[in-house]
Amino acid sequence: MVLFIVAGVPGIGKTTILQLVKKELNEARVINYGDLMVEIAKKKFGITDRDDIRKKLTASDYTELQKEAALKIKQIAETEKILFVDTHMSVKKPEGYYPGMPSDVVNLLKPVAIFLIEGRPEDILERRLKDSMIEKPEITEIGTLTTPRTGRDIEDERLIELQQRIDRYYAAAISEKTKIPIKIIDLRFPQKEEFEHAKIAAKEIIEVVRRFI
Repeated sequence: MVLFIVAGVPGIGKTTILQLVKKELNEARVINYGDLMVEIAKKKFGITDRDDIRKKLTASDYTELQKEAALKIKQIAETEKILFVDTHMSVKKPEGYYPGMPSDVVNLLKPVAIFLIEGRPEDILERRLKDSMIEKPEITEIGTLTTPRTGRDIEDERLIELQQRIDRYYAAAISEKTKIPIKIIDLRFPQKEEFEHAKIAAKEIIEVVRRFI
């Protein structure tokens, strides 16, 4: 089993990117860390929306939830050849930013590499706005699935860039502590065609993954 963490700010396009990766690596499985946290939060706290987790839970409850989700992922990983954990390096709560992947959680998961995807704030903002208008699941022209997304902070370009910088700091801190490599996928350029960013990111991820399998 090899496990990879794939992170980036909301709206960077991780879901689409990982769908493209799975088309090439059929044996791979993707787990969304936030979705798993929602499943656990429903039972423990009665919370049904993933954005309510970061907005309503206390810091201690949130940390406990992170660890429980990591333990469940660790169990799942034992039966998978390649596992991608779709997550965020930082989480914005009303009182400030918290690590989305604390070092103790990373130590539980034991990933072989971290992918941090970055992009132009204007592209991310545009994608968030577009996602907020989706009313039902849709199949895109490249065969990926988009689903409705409510509750996500729209923010402005300045705050999006701030969180990207915070993500990089957190990723570097984790790498220094755990000796896990970070692969930064830089999508800070205009697309020549729709989904160009997703295709390039998927290709870079696949190239790295093949070094480990």
